[in-house]
This record gives sequence, C-alpha cells and structure tokens, in this order.
Amino acid sequence: MVKTFRPPKKQRKPNRQHQASLPVLELDIQSLDHEGQGVVREHKPVVFVDGGLPGERCRVALTEQKKNFSKGKVVEVLSAHPERQKPFCRHFGECGGCQTQYIGHAAMMQLKQQAVSGLLQKLANITDDTSEHWQPAISDKGTGYRRKARLAVDFRDDAHRKVGFRGKGSNNVVAIDECPVLQAGLQALLSPIRELCEQLDAKSAIGHIDLLQGDQRVNGLVEVTDPLVVFRVTRNLSDQDRQRLVNFAQQNACQLVLEVRPGEYESLDGQRIDEGAYIHYALPNDVQLQVGSNDFMQVNASVNWKMVETALLWLELEASDKVLDLFCGLGNFSLPIARHVAHVTGMEGVPEMVQRAQQNALRNGIQNIDFICKDLEQPETLHYWRKLDINKVILDPSRPGAKEMMSRILELSPEKVLYVSCNPATFGRDIAELVGVAGQGKYRLDKIALLDMFPYTAHTELISLFVRQG
Repeated sequence: MVKTFRPPKKQRKPNRQHQASLPVLELDIQSLDHEGQGVVREHKPVVFVDGGLPGERCRVALTEQKKNFSKGKVVEVLSAHPERQKPFCRHFGECGGCQTQYIGHAAMMQLKQQAVSGLLQKLANITDDTSEHWQPAISDKGTGYRRKARLAVDFRDDAHRKVGFRGKGSNNVVAIDECPVLQAGLQALLSPIRELCEQLDAKSAIGHIDLLQGDQRVNGLVEVTDPLVVFRVTRNLSDQDRQRLVNFAQQNACQLVLEVRPGEYESLDGQRIDEGAYIHYALPNDVQLQVGSNDFMQVNASVNWKMVETALLWLELEASDKVLDLFCGLGNFSLPIARHVAHVTGMEGVPEMVQRAQQNALRNGIQNIDFICKDLEQPETLHYWRKLDINKVILDPSRPGAKEMMSRILELSPEKVLYVSCNPATFGRDIAELVGVAGQGKYRLDKIALLDMFPYTAHTELISLFVRQG
C-alpha cells in the first residue's frame, strides 16, 4: 500500500505548570467507555477518567480540559466497585503495558460489552438485545498468554541502565524483572537478559530486544518450542560479546540471532540469515504458520485459536464456497478456511506480508488459495472481486477500519460477512452502512462477541457475523 511521507509534527512538551493548576474533583463514575475509561456525564463537560469504574466515587485529578470534554485520573477511590482488586504486577501503573489490572478481566469484559452495546446503538442503531446478537466472550486465562514482546533498552550512561518496557504515557524505559502476562518461557528470560546486557562491552549498541514463543501441534496437543530472542544492534559486536550471546543461548535453551539492519539478520557466527528470524505457531485444521520477528502476529495464542475456530463455525463453510479474505496478513484466517472450501482469495496491501502468506500456503500444501497484493482503498478492487464469484467475505482491518470497503461489499452482495475489529468506534461506523437505517439495510447482524485478546488492557476487540437479508 502506497504511503505518503509527511514530516512529523513537533511534539509539544506538557505544560506542567498548567497541569498543576487543574483541579482535583470528587466525581461519581457513571459508566465505562469502550476504551476502558470511566465516564462522568453529569459533569459539564463530560469527564473521561483513567482508572475509574462504574458506581465508584473517586477523587479525580484533571489532566486535560477541552471545550467539550475533560480527562482525568483517579488519585483516590472513596467508594469502590465490588470487583475492584489489587493489581497483581508490582510494575503496574509505571509500566505502560497493562491498564486495567485493578479489576478482574471477566468483570471488565462485561463492562466492555455494555460499552460496545451503547456505542453500536449510537453509531449503527443496533439495539442492545443480548439474547439475539451477543455470544459469550471468547476468552482464556488473563495471565501467561503473551507470546511476543519487545524489550526496550537504555544504556546511555551509568545513570541509565535499564531493560524493560516503555513507561505509561512516556518513552522512558521502566526496568522490568517480571511480567505475569508473558508466556512462562519468555518471562523466565527477563532477568537473564538483563544480566547479559550488563556483561556486554557494546551495551549502547543494543537498539531493542524481541522475544517470541512459537508452538506446534503434536497428537492434538500444543507444545511450545524454544523461544526466539532477536537483538537489534546498531554496530558490529566484538568476538567476546558474540561469545557471551552464544553462552546465553545455550544456558537458556533459546535461539538467538542479531538484526543488524531492519529486516537483515545474522547468526552469532556472523553468517547472513536470508530466510529471516521467525517462529511457527499452530492454527486449526492442521495449519502451521511461519511468522517473522517483525511481522504482525496475534500474540494471544489461545484466544487466536478460538477466534479462528469461531470464524470457521459462524461462516458455515461448504465445499462449494469461494471466500474473500480482506486484510489477510500472513493467512491467519485464509489458510484454515481453505481446507473447507473451493477457493480462497486473500488480499493485503503490504507486499512483504503477501509474499510470506504465499510461502505459508506452500509450506502447508494448500493450493486452492491466491494471495494478492492490492491497495484495498482503491475503487477498482471491486472490479477484481466480481471476477472471483465470491459468496462469503471476511475482513480484519487495522484500527482505522474499512470505511472504503463497505459500499463495495454491498455491491458484491456476498451471503455472509465476517468482520473482526480491533476498534469498536470504526467498526460501528462501518457496519452502519451494512445494516442500514432501522435495520432495513441489505444485512442484519447475526452474531457478535468480544475477543479477550489483550486481558488487563484498554483494547477492545470484536468478532461479528452479518447475513444478507432477503
């Protein structure tokens, strides 16, 4: 997809004197929005509160005041929600990774569903009838789920010797020695990696460190494979440092490679790795996906598996079906679907991802599939779709959604449309065109469920099915 270069806007430094002058208010939190913020609508203007839960009375320090809304953060809970809990990670509040550990993820999912229901009623006039539309949330355990993470490194001088994650709302590195949301094999590497970095002569040459955990399906069971550790380095390492990395990999039973330039990799003996640094993970229908360290991947292994199974079930796939997978990525949906149908066409705007998806099809011996690189925002894509005799569509866009696609999907008129979203706001905007005014559009919402892809965060993801009417 063609991208236009625009010079970055100058970032204004926060006016700390202005922030200090903003008031602290006692507020009653009335509801939760789809981004996990408490909402106080009785206050004029409305206040969005970081850390607030419905039914709570809190002391809230305002952090931003606009004409139509204000933002704030909880500094004291005066009357707590019954499900409020103590955060289980000691880095919570300082690290920017998790935002909602103060409430159990099952309770938060209920609140998010209420928030999304209200949003869809507002944007797409879909009423909140849980018995008709909403299915149980697709969820799993709230900890030990994340199979990919990027560690930030700060070794500018003796005063800055940190390996960890970016801080909440800042680029500062927070030193981390535990992360309960990481898979066990990755969490076990945190302290050894910090110790390794301390030993290296070229500490300042480390840009960041990627941790990835693959898996494979053996006799119906998922078994994790050795972790992959990728050091992004900005200059050549000495023989002594390379040997330290070799020793680390052997002692910690992991693969370790160097990324010497973006997308260019070396083994620890200095040999170029043309195939890149990658892991494999299992998908339904006996599919094994190869994913590079810089590729987009679904980091929650269990929820991703359940999500793909749900897509297969809801689409009611038949041997004669011809399926169009928009924003197909590496084939996360396309390849398992292809095992059931006559043909799948996956479309993606990023050439590198299309190439890797094609390679994944070859590795899995799947021939009834084509991966096409096209800018999906261009109107001529509809002419291409019409040639394919498509009867079912799946789309999984990024946060901006798929506004340009909706009119073309309506013209294509498939029997079913499965929409996976990571942004309820753009989802509601997009589907309004499908369902029409007062539900009189070409499609009706048949099923919808929350995806608990990122427990204890503000992220809200959805999977939904629309069925053609008449």
